[in-house]
Amino acid sequence: MFKRSRRFITGSTRPVTAALLAGLLLAGCSSREERAMEAAATAEQAFQAGDLVTARRFALEAVSARDDLPQIWGLLGRIEVSAGDYSAAFNAYSRMNELDRTNQEALQLVMEISYLAGRYRDADRYADEMLSLNPANLRAQLLKAGVAFQNKQYDGALAGAERVLTTDPANEDARVLKARALDGKDEPEAAIAYLEGELKLRGNGRPSLEELRGLYTRVGDTAGLDRTFQRLLVVAGNDTNVIMSYAADLYRRGNDAAANRQAENLWANNREDGAVLQRIVDMWLRTGRDPVRPGWIAETAAAGTQAERHALARYTIERGRPAEALAMLEPIRGPDQISYANVESQVLIAAAEAALGRTADARARIERIHDFDPTNPRALTVRAELLAAAGELEPALIDAQILVRDNPTAWKPRVLLADIYARRRDVRLADSKYREGMRAIPDSADILDRYAAFLLANDRRREALRLAEGFTRDNPGDPRGWRARATLCRAAGDSACFADAQQAIREIVGEAGNG
Repeated sequence: MFKRSRRFITGSTRPVTAALLAGLLLAGCSSREERAMEAAATAEQAFQAGDLVTARRFALEAVSARDDLPQIWGLLGRIEVSAGDYSAAFNAYSRMNELDRTNQEALQLVMEISYLAGRYRDADRYADEMLSLNPANLRAQLLKAGVAFQNKQYDGALAGAERVLTTDPANEDARVLKARALDGKDEPEAAIAYLEGELKLRGNGRPSLEELRGLYTRVGDTAGLDRTFQRLLVVAGNDTNVIMSYAADLYRRGNDAAANRQAENLWANNREDGAVLQRIVDMWLRTGRDPVRPGWIAETAAAGTQAERHALARYTIERGRPAEALAMLEPIRGPDQISYANVESQVLIAAAEAALGRTADARARIERIHDFDPTNPRALTVRAELLAAAGELEPALIDAQILVRDNPTAWKPRVLLADIYARRRDVRLADSKYREGMRAIPDSADILDRYAAFLLANDRRREALRLAEGFTRDNPGDPRGWRARATLCRAAGDSACFADAQQAIREIVGEAGNG
């Protein structure tokens, strides 16, 4: 709950047709009411059959015919929850709540969704309404404690979590909240001891283990962190997200050998799944170095699937080895005529050609791809880079703006956009775009590196150092941030600052090294 998880938003799926019909019959049967009755019954039948599109259409038709019946709004709300449209569900349940202030189903949902949306004052108010109707409602009690936590009222959050645990000792959301409140009070060791005790008593629960993982990271206990990941892997059944998190943490600590074992096993189990393979490549690139086992890429590409070759080609291009990428793409490149079957290969070939300085070939190829699919993000990136390098800054700017709009959590489009403004000698806008990038992706060491370089190039060394200091404060476990800070400290001749940064790096990497 307190990571804004949506797992707790579950509306009742019990049949409501009889209640709807009874309510409508009591009201009398005008033609408008008959339309609402028929539409609601059809919506309920479709909902029970799992046809959410039809269910939504007829539920909307029902509320259009009669918008004063809370049962119909409740039906629409349940449909929207099942469809995952929580904004529409909130609107439906809000209307239901307006029509029937005593309906606990409506209150429950508007309360939970308000919390998810970060509207904590509203969530607290709805929780109070719920408790006035049902003082024993544990979800409302827990949500109020969660609001206290969000407002940094850690004593109140702790007391609220403990009240819930008194009634329901196995409540894992309350357990996690209690640990977070202890950590908020700057008692991480107490939070760890509490969770370890609860896990020993009640067995491994994934939310508690996830919280414990964060706590061990915060206190720098690598042995505890490794134990927690091993338990998570068992509980989560080798879930891809857990394996990725474990491998990323091992890379962060410099334990490339152990990280590679996790990454290679995950890769071998997902050879056809391009999305998983690209996530692994993203993880490698985020390290800011080349952590992959020597020889593994060549071995894997030799008998690689198309998805594998695409992912590995992207990695080798980003790592400055475009000739290697072209070689592994050659068997799957297909004809130069662009089609859905070969567009990804063609984009990567164009990127490799550009990196090799074969600008004319790359430009011709990327324009053919752009004509075929003007929204392909990788093609737009290559095209914008080529245009910018050729001094065609206006069309490059348009492409970069589209990329940022459509990919707000990707760092490269934001850096590209800032760089184009810098090429236009618009330092103010370039600086603004870098700042926007850091706000949007505050843990991106890639943006940090490039923004710091921009500041240094504009003789703003102190600002660059403050930037790195802020990054390490917000991301204390990222060695790339500390390395950037160490470099800037040394350039400023600040030996104490440099020593502090080097010590932080040693503490993160520990004794793991690359063994």
